[in-house]
Amino acid sequence: MIPYIRTVCVRILCLALFFFFVGIVAHAIDEGLRPGATAPTFALQDQDGIVQTPKSLAGPHGLLVLFSRSADWCALCKSQLIELEAARHIFEAKGIHVVSITYDSPAVLKEFSTRRSIHFTLLSDPDSRTIDAFGVRNREETGYKAGVAIPNYFLIGADGKILRRYIEGTPQERRTASYLYEAIFGTGTAQPTAASIVPETPHLKVTLKQSDLAVAPGARFQLTVDLEPGKDEHLYAPDAEAFGYRPIQLKLNSSDLYQVDPAVYGKSAIIEFASLKEKVPVFESSTQITEDVWAVFSPKNAERFTQDPNLTVHGVLQYQICSRTTCYAPESKPVSWTLRVLPGDFDRVRVAEALQRK
Repeated sequence: MIPYIRTVCVRILCLALFFFFVGIVAHAIDEGLRPGATAPTFALQDQDGIVQTPKSLAGPHGLLVLFSRSADWCALCKSQLIELEAARHIFEAKGIHVVSITYDSPAVLKEFSTRRSIHFTLLSDPDSRTIDAFGVRNREETGYKAGVAIPNYFLIGADGKILRRYIEGTPQERRTASYLYEAIFGTGTAQPTAASIVPETPHLKVTLKQSDLAVAPGARFQLTVDLEPGKDEHLYAPDAEAFGYRPIQLKLNSSDLYQVDPAVYGKSAIIEFASLKEKVPVFESSTQITEDVWAVFSPKNAERFTQDPNLTVHGVLQYQICSRTTCYAPESKPVSWTLRVLPGDFDRVRVAEALQRK
């Protein structure tokens, strides 16, 4: 009887978490500013009631601005803010300061930042004027959510120009801070776990990396395969199949626990085989494959991750290596990455009712 009660309670909790976190999936038509545009200026109060501007906030190399939904009722948003605090130092080491903007009041931001030891600047935009200036208001929200932002990251350079923009897919999907760092700077912040499967190959050095070792449900993270052919050897690139060769390909297994975007391959070179009258795309030096993965948040998955937080992403790496004189047989090698998905890390604490947005 007791195990049954425990199972029922877990399921009820997972359902409650699901509906609490998910909110409305639909987004308004994107009207946000694009890279190359000049970022709007603003003067907003931070969690301490101090008015801040882009000039007062920016680091030597710019400012990373996260538009988030709420630091009160949006648990996924709070997880993202907590994670950004943990990664704040790596952005600051690159001369980039981080800041978030929500429609929450300074009092709400103060309560959250104090309780969770957030040390970067949280800005209050209660009238959503800055949210509108960047074009990221979710106009489909009503009631106490009216005026909320569509989650977006803007990287603003020291000259005030928008360098990059990252739009979140849905309210229950968020890029991790480490993912963002890797996307901006081209290098990861976490090493593969010991449980990862790295293939042993005689003509190709393979290194597996991942942006994160632990994530919250809904977090978008990045998996990477670094490849280095042997001396005077080359690796066939996508489109080499037109000449009868096996191009490099990363295939991740499908799962209800995660979703994936198509793999992204590095820039290839053209090698000419005069005797065969062929010009074939290849990688003659180090290259990289990246693939975005996110842990799907659902009641079923929340229950599963509560019982077992380990998530292993399995796949197959296919490739063919050749030298100028010898073509080796095509290879197919298993690969995998392991990380932890921690639904218990969600912050469900709300501010006092008197401070809550009505």
